[in-house]
Amino acid sequence: MRKVFSVILALTMMVAVFGCTAKKQPVAEHSLSPEYEIVDWNVVSINPSDYGITYEMLTFIEPPNFSEFTLAKLCAYHLYTDGAGAEGSGDNLYKRFMDAPTKVLNYFALIGDQVARGGQSGNETAVRELCREIACADVFWYGNTQEFSSIIKQYQEIYPRGNISEILTSLQEEHDAAIDRSP
Repeated sequence: MRKVFSVILALTMMVAVFGCTAKKQPVAEHSLSPEYEIVDWNVVSINPSDYGITYEMLTFIEPPNFSEFTLAKLCAYHLYTDGAGAEGSGDNLYKRFMDAPTKVLNYFALIGDQVARGGQSGNETAVRELCREIACADVFWYGNTQEFSSIIKQYQEIYPRGNISEILTSLQEEHDAAIDRSP
C-alpha cells in the first residue's frame, strides 16, 4: 500500500512541477469586429407622420427650427420634402454628420434598406439619399472640405467591413460624383 501511495504521490508531484513550468500557449488574438452593427430588424421609421410631421410642415411657408429635431425626425423630414425645406434640412444633416459622425453612421445603419421616395432612380434606399445629401453639401455648400475626407478615411479604417462600411462607401461614391458635377 505504501508503494502505491508513493508512486501516486511522485506522479502527482511530477505533473505539478511540469505543469507549472510548461510554456504558455499564445493567446488567440480577437478581432475587434463591430458585431453590434448587424441590424437586420426594423427599429427605425422614416415615415414623417411617425414624428408628427404633417404635409403642411413639409410644404412650409416658414422653415422649422431644425435644431429642435431629433436625428430621426430630421432624416424623415428631409426624405419627404423638396425645395427650401430640403436645403435647410440637408444643411442641418451635414452639420450633424460633421459634429457626430458615429451617431449619424449608427443611425443610418439602423435605417437599413428602407426606401423613402426612391431618389433619382426611383428605387434607392433612404440611406443612399441621405448620403448623397451630406456629400453634396460638403462639395457644393462648403467647398469640398478636407475635414469631410478625413472623417470618411478615419471611419473606413475603423469599419473595414459591415453595414457602416457600406454606408461609408456610399458617402465616398456620392462625394466623388458631386466633385465630378461641380464646376
